[in-house]
Amino acid sequence: MTRRAYWSGAGVVVGVAILSGCSASVSGPSFQKIQIPEGKGVIYVYRPAASYKTAGLRPQVTCGQDGVDLGSGGYYPFIVDPGTTTCRVTAIDLIKTTSEVDVPCTAGQENYVKDEDHLAIVWGVRPHLDLMDRATGEKEASDCKLQP
Repeated sequence: MTRRAYWSGAGVVVGVAILSGCSASVSGPSFQKIQIPEGKGVIYVYRPAASYKTAGLRPQVTCGQDGVDLGSGGYYPFIVDPGTTTCRVTAIDLIKTTSEVDVPCTAGQENYVKDEDHLAIVWGVRPHLDLMDRATGEKEASDCKLQP
């Protein structure tokens, strides 16, 4: 095999892995809204399946006191008290990076926070949290699976 053929084959393998996101890393049940407990709100934090890179990266996501390692293609419902709750994501790739967002909650309300990875050439993968409007968040989260 020539050197050129070898590198072409390696490029195809890497390209397929990148485009497939190396498959979603969460295998729980598909997205379902939960029954919100009386006097509480819910924050659905979701992480779309990686379109490149980070299927194996599981950043730590916290909302209030609860936390979960959220895999690619996963979501997690955080039950919160009314008021403002800070959600934070921390990932360690080449360096430790953090992003946070304040989420205003009222009793009976559902909120959606998207954990999206940004690839930085120098720093590796950087997580970023965005508060999403309900329609967009619900639509995007519907492709995710519950993080156990």
